[in-house]
Amino acid sequence: MKDQIPTLEKISTDIPDPFEGGQPYVQVLPTTVKDGNFTQTHRHSDTQTLRHADTQDVLPPLFSPYQAEINRHIPTEPHNNNRCMFRVCQVLRTVERENKRKAKQHEVRQLFDYWASKSQHLFRPELTYEDYFAEFWRIFDATTCCHDESPLEIAFENAKKAPPPPGTENIESEDIRQLARFCLQISLITRGEFYLSCRDAAKYFPKVSYRTLATRLGYLERLGIIRRVKKGSLSEHKASVYEYLTAGEPEEHPRFL
Repeated sequence: MKDQIPTLEKISTDIPDPFEGGQPYVQVLPTTVKDGNFTQTHRHSDTQTLRHADTQDVLPPLFSPYQAEINRHIPTEPHNNNRCMFRVCQVLRTVERENKRKAKQHEVRQLFDYWASKSQHLFRPELTYEDYFAEFWRIFDATTCCHDESPLEIAFENAKKAPPPPGTENIESEDIRQLARFCLQISLITRGEFYLSCRDAAKYFPKVSYRTLATRLGYLERLGIIRRVKKGSLSEHKASVYEYLTAGEPEEHPRFL
């Protein structure tokens, strides 16, 4: 029976790993790993990728100046993984900007491994570690702004040249359509729900009062274009949370939350 026990790693040389520059993809058969040199990156999967424990929770020098910012986006409760991954991807865009080059594939993987080493206790049990890395890569491809840039400012500039957004075909007021464009562009940058207060919106619509902006946002909500997910608080200086209902892309997949 001892001779029939599979080895720890099963290397498939004919299936390249798209995230490691064509290197062999490493899989393991279901087993209990007790070797102190490795750590199991996900508990519930038929095939699992093993990563060296001493490389997971240490940031490479390229990312160390941003460690505090990255650590701010470690999820502390369920259903927040995608949003945190988006914020970490924004940091990665900042690293690219400051180094004047694109991040290499292994560097993207190193940053994900660091984040995942602190977050995977909140991963969905039916998904593998590699599923989450694939989602991280998808989010990174769609991330357009750095962590220190204002999504609202970028969204407003994008809204100026964007076509009429979905759901606004029957709105006659160009000012209200422009507000809808603004909301849509914010949702595209944040990849889903977005924060917006009338005070922040007023910076981009200076001729419109707070009350009028609140009325217009409420109107877009009644038309089914946006939905207020959470009401803000003036006393606590918290903006309301909205989502753009008629935008087809991008979708924040609930499986990864």
